[in-house]
Amino acid sequence: DIGLIASIARLSFACVAIITNGTLITLILARTPKKMKAFSIILLDFALSDLANSVMEILVLNLQYQTPVYLVNQTEGLCTYILPQLCFAFYGFQLHSFFNSVLAQPFSFYYRYRVLTKGDLSSRTV
Repeated sequence: DIGLIASIARLSFACVAIITNGTLITLILARTPKKMKAFSIILLDFALSDLANSVMEILVLNLQYQTPVYLVNQTEGLCTYILPQLCFAFYGFQLHSFFNSVLAQPFSFYYRYRVLTKGDLSSRTV
């Protein structure tokens, strides 16, 4: 069944994302050089947002089906064993963390442009 294969793939990618983002957060907090301090704040924001999104992916595992009239959301994650309303809250948090990453993207591009054209910003300014 294609749905089962898709669910296994999404869970696998979420587990890999949790491990890699956890490693990235640890490296940012433990080994950031002074010259990279300002940019590490942006990287930390991306890593935390992606980590939250990956955890929510495992908890929610939202599947969407399209009909001629409706778009149906079906949750099959771990939250279905606890409380259905919790799935709705977790899905909202997942969308929030994804939107946070989308909003941080232009700022990241601006920061890199600013560094290349006018020099580095202080971490207090970021």
